[in-house]
Amino acid sequence: MRPGATRSRKTTVRSSSPSKKLLFFFFVVSFVSSLARTTKSAEARRAFFSRTTTTADDDREGQKSSSSSKSHSFGGDTEKEDHLNDFSEEEHNRWEDDYEDFDADYHDYDRYHDFNVTKRLEEIFPLIDLDGDKIVSKEELRIWHYTQARNHSENRAEHEFDVTDNDHDGYVTLKEYLEDDFDVDVSGTGSEKEMEEYNVRWIRNARKVFELTDTDKDGKLNRTEFFYFIHPEEGKRGSEIGKHLVAETIRDHDTNMDEKLNFTEFFDSLFHQVDEVDEEENNNNNNSNEEDSHNNYDAYDESVMRVRALALFARLDKDKDGLVTSHELHADEASYKKLHPTNDDHARDQSSSLVDDADEDKDGGLSLMEILKNKMMFYSTAMTSEDDYHDYHDEF
Repeated sequence: MRPGATRSRKTTVRSSSPSKKLLFFFFVVSFVSSLARTTKSAEARRAFFSRTTTTADDDREGQKSSSSSKSHSFGGDTEKEDHLNDFSEEEHNRWEDDYEDFDADYHDYDRYHDFNVTKRLEEIFPLIDLDGDKIVSKEELRIWHYTQARNHSENRAEHEFDVTDNDHDGYVTLKEYLEDDFDVDVSGTGSEKEMEEYNVRWIRNARKVFELTDTDKDGKLNRTEFFYFIHPEEGKRGSEIGKHLVAETIRDHDTNMDEKLNFTEFFDSLFHQVDEVDEEENNNNNNSNEEDSHNNYDAYDESVMRVRALALFARLDKDKDGLVTSHELHADEASYKKLHPTNDDHARDQSSSLVDDADEDKDGGLSLMEILKNKMMFYSTAMTSEDDYHDYHDEF
């Protein structure tokens, strides 16, 4: 009786509600149709991004040899026709209509920072070209990069100051600076035994830098003092803060804790930060043949690096006692700049490298055409101090 009764109830429902059946049928048809359109559109988008991702990866590989020190948040230097042709016109129009943020210059557009690289370079070229001669010199490019870097550093310091000044009195104390990162009061020394060695060293260094940048010795930092606390490398090399930075560098690599570096300690770690192979590499590449380029790769063989390290160690070891002290390391300007470069040091190196690499007619400067032909190299030039900011304590 149960099967018969079930069939009887279903028959009753069907005979008494024909409109519900019709509505349900239209709903199913509509849903399936919508799902099919969505699936097709999604497949088109996946196909588009799979192609552009592959192109971006290939382009990034091609850029590594000429701009290995730069990182980009977008793909390679691909013309718009290259990837638009992968879409049929109908698919392209539908995708563009459905997604307002579609950008035809996908590979020329940094979505993270929301600007088109080519257009930005065209806009800022007259600002970089200070004398208006349509050619950007190394000095003009250095000034631009330094100004943007300095503005970024100042913006970061201002932001950090505002979020750290908890009592809003216009000053930052060491306790205010550290209490956001540690659960206990670390302005003194009593709680260090509860912490890991890394944190202890970090806090001790912060205390010392705080003390050295507190120029009026009132136990708190105003905005100017706080800038140099956040960016101690921007202080003068001959200042006490400069000497402290070098002393900390020695401590970082001093495994036997004698506050000096023997050759083994130097070669195992510090040497790789002050190695001058880059300068040799640039000199070789200016007028080298294939054999010279092949030999240059040998510069990274351990035996060759060891010879270079011995020569540099001997240069640093002024008193020839077989040890390098913080005083001796601080006295070597080239090594100091590699360890603690200022914004101006970065700007000078960057502008020199960019002009050397992009100056196709070898006139010592860059035209707008030369810059745009190498626009991937000039991504950091296109970014201004307003485009990027990272909120973290990395100054030590």
